[in-house]
Amino acid sequence: MIMINNLCNGYLSALFAEKRKANNDKIPSLVEKLKIASEKNEDALIALSCLRLMGELVEKDVTGAKASLARLVKSSPNVAFTVGVLAACKESGYGEDVFLSESNLRRVVSGNLSKKISADKCAVAARMLGDYYSNGKHFKVDVTEAARFYELAAMSGCVDSLCSLGKQLLYGGIGAFGDAFKIDEAKGLKFLSIADSKGNSDAAIILAKYHMKKSLDILSRVPRIDKDDAELLKALKRVEWRL
Repeated sequence: MIMINNLCNGYLSALFAEKRKANNDKIPSLVEKLKIASEKNEDALIALSCLRLMGELVEKDVTGAKASLARLVKSSPNVAFTVGVLAACKESGYGEDVFLSESNLRRVVSGNLSKKISADKCAVAARMLGDYYSNGKHFKVDVTEAARFYELAAMSGCVDSLCSLGKQLLYGGIGAFGDAFKIDEAKGLKFLSIADSKGNSDAAIILAKYHMKKSLDILSRVPRIDKDDAELLKALKRVEWRL
């Protein structure tokens, strides 16, 4: 399913907000305004192309929509971003072409082009690239590359990426060429704590497990402990395999 929010398009957000409210009387006029605006406004053209790809609110026209985007994808960072997001989705008409997705997303976050797209688009693009290189589903795992993209996404305001970067700094990993990604526990804990303070539940769990494991390591080195602490140590050892 295409995540409308990931497309960072005001026209689409407004249309689907009305759809969620079941304001069916407003939608036809909004679609007509969008069609008129698409003749001069790039964001409107992008939105209309997305609707045609999905067959939402307008007649489905995958071939025509892809052609409209293809004409601009090399010259427009915003279109390249849109194609990058859409190509990752099986239902978009691009058949989950992650290589097309990766190449377009990488292009828009590299060099000066990253300054020509909004911060929210930069965050989405960099986050997707970080995920590509950390999950190993389609591309060889490269923790160094993933961290680079997560850092860019975090700088653009993505809290989830701040959490992912913090975790990598906490535990390290291996790059594509066998190079080790350097552990920096202090920085990792700092990033995770910030993500936790912003309501990221994954960061909270990572922090909790980290501190439980540290507590277990410390308690295990204490030569003599009282009964209560011994029970605590025993409880921690029972869940050690989960940490």
